[in-house]
Amino acid sequence: MAQPGFLFLGEALWLDLANSAPLPALRDSRPDALSAPEAVRDWLSAAGLPALDPRTARAAILEFRLN
Repeated sequence: MAQPGFLFLGEALWLDLANSAPLPALRDSRPDALSAPEAVRDWLSAAGLPALDPRTARAAILEFRLN
C-alpha cells in the first residue's frame, strides 16, 4: 500500500491536520488522508508527534479536526 502524501506547511500543526481532510468539492479525487488507523500512525510520525495507538487516536484526531 502506498503511503499517503501529507501536506505540512511547517508553521501550524493544527492547519496541517486540517489540510488532511478532503475538500467537499474534491471528495472523489482527494480521499481522506486519515481514512485508516495506519494513516493516522503515519501522519503522527510525519508530524514529529509521539506514537499513539492508531485505533483509538484516529477517532480523537478526526473529532478534533472537525472542530
